[in-house]
Amino acid sequence: MSGLQAPRGAETIVKGIAGEFGRPLKVVSAPGRADFLNTHQDYKGLPVVPVAVNLRTYAAAVSKLPDGFEVVSLNLRREGREFQDRFPPKPQLRGRGWFGDYLRACVIALSEYGYELKHGLKVVIDSDVPAGGGLGSSAALEVAFLKLLDSYYGLELEKSELAELAFKAENAIMGIPCGRLDQYGSAYGRAILLRTRPPYRVEELSLEGLKLVIADSGIKHRVAAIHPVRQAEIEQGLTQLLELEDLPAEVRSLLGKRYWEPKWEELKLEVLEPYLSRIDPKAADRIRFTLLMHRSTVIALKLIREGSLLPDELKEVGTELGAGFQEALGAVM
Repeated sequence: MSGLQAPRGAETIVKGIAGEFGRPLKVVSAPGRADFLNTHQDYKGLPVVPVAVNLRTYAAAVSKLPDGFEVVSLNLRREGREFQDRFPPKPQLRGRGWFGDYLRACVIALSEYGYELKHGLKVVIDSDVPAGGGLGSSAALEVAFLKLLDSYYGLELEKSELAELAFKAENAIMGIPCGRLDQYGSAYGRAILLRTRPPYRVEELSLEGLKLVIADSGIKHRVAAIHPVRQAEIEQGLTQLLELEDLPAEVRSLLGKRYWEPKWEELKLEVLEPYLSRIDPKAADRIRFTLLMHRSTVIALKLIREGSLLPDELKEVGTELGAGFQEALGAVM
């Protein structure tokens, strides 16, 4: 599917599946998500706010199999691409961007956590979440499939467990350097504040009265292609900062060589700025973005919770939305 389209809804999708494959044994769904606050911060250990959207991925168990899994993607079939996958109870990944690897990785993750699936299933996937559209399509697929297995096999998984299993499948098993934002946003199915340093904590947020409108930029992207580049640029900047002999000890103690190691919440841009001007410009922009985006998120969360800001905080918002913040925000594109 390309671009944003109006959701077809559960009734239409399930009716279509039933018309071709017979009445499903079980149907579940999981939403895509909008990256609402603190984008590109989850893999750095900073808190993030995803918001579930009204586009969903549906997973239907259509028949019981004696062993292994058969998966049919109706989206890929409509696009004229290879759309079927078959794999045993203990699968291996095929690699090279194969769609079935997301599902194989989920089964592997369940096995590594000690869950045994006693027989196989034929599963049909249909989705309103556009692939590569920035709405967490892979996480919606993982969470929907895991929710189906949870419901069908009676695994009794909590939302946090579904999210962690989906994250493990994509990050640890498939080797895609994502954070936890997508999987938790889909598993919880609403607006949440996710704290991404252990122990991972979730706070459900009320956005009552707030209407979000999502527009399709037409730009396709893949986490596997984007995140490693940005992470490498941050690490380049951190290394160059640590090589500055006159960097104050109190600043040095807050840094690290890997992108998740700095105590980002404690770093102050006004203190770091004189040193950022002496390192690679792109790397400096990545670090500026990290600090500015996090500060704006702290202010936005206060506004969400309390409904108002103090005059000094309003002034700070105006300052951060000025040229410097726009420059740093543009650096993430």
